[in-house]
Amino acid sequence: MAVKMYGWYHVYHPKWPSLNADVKDTTADQVFIDNTEVSSTTTAINNVGGVGLENSSGAVFETQYLAGTQGQPGTQSSGKMSQWGTKYWADQGTKTYIQMCHYYYDNSDKSSGAIATFSY
Repeated sequence: MAVKMYGWYHVYHPKWPSLNADVKDTTADQVFIDNTEVSSTTTAINNVGGVGLENSSGAVFETQYLAGTQGQPGTQSSGKMSQWGTKYWADQGTKTYIQMCHYYYDNSDKSSGAIATFSY
């Protein structure tokens, strides 16, 4: 969800207008490596098809994320979703993807209150 919404945000707010690009295929944004698809990731992507995130003001926001620390959930309301933190929650089976989004983005610099989903 974070990767999708990051891209969506930058369609409306291009990060690299001088290159006529919304995002770069580098570590400046998100690296794409051809032929590295994993079936569990594809399933996760398909499960959030037709669902978007908006902040408490009803706007699409830049859903940043970071690696974080293995075995730790990361900082709540940090405005940055932790890659290792989401794995931590998934391994415990205690949070859904939307609960994870709430954990990192609610009451952060991305949303002054609770985030919400919308359908498209």
